[in-house]
Amino acid sequence: MDWEQLRNEVRTTVARVGDNLRALPPGDLRLSRVTWSAAEVGAHLVSLPPLYRSMVTGPRPVPDS
Repeated sequence: MDWEQLRNEVRTTVARVGDNLRALPPGDLRLSRVTWSAAEVGAHLVSLPPLYRSMVTGPRPVPDS
């Protein structure tokens, strides 16, 4: 696997998704074929990197509450 190529493709895709989200009207716009708003899709997307990072780096202990 060519990691540099993969990294570049991910960066390009992330930039396109960001451009598309910024081009949308206000965040309460309902999207077709899904029940989420544009703002909810954006929030979902930005919440994923920490999850994926933790999948790669291994589980972390749950902090005491």
